[in-house]
Amino acid sequence: MFVSIPVVMKLSRAERSDRRVWRVAAAREHGFTMVESIMAMMLVVILFVGVATTLQLAIRHQRDVRLQQQAAGLALEYVEFARSLSWEEFALTVDPPAGTPNVSGGFVLGAAFDLPGDETLVVDTTNGLLAPSNPGGETINGQSFDVYQYVSDIDTGLRRFIVLIEWDSGRRSADYFTSTQISELGAG
Repeated sequence: MFVSIPVVMKLSRAERSDRRVWRVAAAREHGFTMVESIMAMMLVVILFVGVATTLQLAIRHQRDVRLQQQAAGLALEYVEFARSLSWEEFALTVDPPAGTPNVSGGFVLGAAFDLPGDETLVVDTTNGLLAPSNPGGETINGQSFDVYQYVSDIDTGLRRFIVLIEWDSGRRSADYFTSTQISELGAG
């Protein structure tokens, strides 16, 4: 038969003193100090400022992407219209007015559109149906877009159509352009 004998541990004087110090310290600390509370609030504010800044940048980027998509869609509409024209109609109605971007002396500046060189504009005041510029002429969801069209000769029976869309996105101006080649046989 086994009998259990309780073991009594005797604490040294130093150990009893340490326990008493901890009990007294624990009894005194019932919450956070003022400094700890202020530091915690400052950390929360810094985190909120970081989150707000990130949200603001994300919203701005989303708006810029939406405007870029609208400009691309608008440019596609102009390209499709140009492709629907007959060869005689596929020309500018007049010479581009002064101040039209990327035009100089009857030429489209090739460097602006990644072309191998400058190309001669095609203008037919009698049959042409494409207006060279339409500043502020297109508005989508309250955003105004400037539209510039260019028709240039590449070779006999081959012309290039370029449409440039520009807009002001609030803090900077932006643009989008696209081009296509249309042959005399493929026109209309």
